[in-house]
Amino acid sequence: MNAAADLLAGSGLGEATTQKVARGAGVAEGTIYRHFASKEALLEAVFARAWVRLNEAMEAGLPSRAEPEARLRAYLGTTLAVMGSHPQETALLRVEFSYLMAGEACPVPPGSLQFVRILEESIRLAQEAGKARPGLDPAVAATFIYNGVSKTWATLRAGPDLPRVVAGLQGFLDAALFP
Repeated sequence: MNAAADLLAGSGLGEATTQKVARGAGVAEGTIYRHFASKEALLEAVFARAWVRLNEAMEAGLPSRAEPEARLRAYLGTTLAVMGSHPQETALLRVEFSYLMAGEACPVPPGSLQFVRILEESIRLAQEAGKARPGLDPAVAATFIYNGVSKTWATLRAGPDLPRVVAGLQGFLDAALFP
């Protein structure tokens, strides 16, 4: 899995042959199939592990659940910090997106569902504490925010106006979530 993750994060999906993964791991190509039913199963395991690491880092970086407003307000900054401190996992998520888009259907990665659930729970806890807009459906708001911020970030992150983009995203979230 480490060899596959290194290859995927460094070279992308097109370069990730089982032969190259095996060579990187120092094993015979057939060894991969003793542990994974297919190349796709290996890829999915690599992507799942990346999500676990990112979700654990998110939980560790956010304020405690006992501070629901601070937890919710910190979500965007913590997300950016986690993505920046986990470059391989972040690269793997981009590869995963390409992998999913190449298929007939584009399911939502299970790891991203957990990422959204962390945000959904934060919204719900802040609402229960009277700190977030009471009329919001936490599941809908979290999914909307995740998808909107992801698309905005993917579109604008490489530009020279990064501080403006981040401030704009935070301002949007604050206006949407807090009374």
